[in-house]
Amino acid sequence: MAELTVLFDGYCGMCTRSMEAVKRVDRADRIELVANQVPEVREKYGLTKEMVDYQVWAIDAAGRRIGGAQAIAAIVDVLLGQRSGVRGVLARTTSVPGIAHAIDALYQWVARNRRHFPGTTPWCERHAGECR
Repeated sequence: MAELTVLFDGYCGMCTRSMEAVKRVDRADRIELVANQVPEVREKYGLTKEMVDYQVWAIDAAGRRIGGAQAIAAIVDVLLGQRSGVRGVLARTTSVPGIAHAIDALYQWVARNRRHFPGTTPWCERHAGECR
């Protein structure tokens, strides 16, 4: 079982490219990457379409969920060898009030402008039968 499950936008080329980079670095297969458009995946983790449309989500083995910049921080924590999922050092640091606001603002800016960043063929285009 993965230490962290990440739900990303499978119709986003930048998101797909970013998750492919995570997969290349994650040689121990500690992170499971799933397009949020895969049937029933949102329901499995108690997330709505609006929630996954707004930001990326990370869910640890205990079922704790965090989104946006904190989810990215949790991914980095796992890649750096942290064993506490969404409670890693970087993820906790990004929840500190002053830092959280700045990091969230940057994350939201990137999310709004992601079509301007380099991407790849979106996951859902490559796996058309697996997305809804």
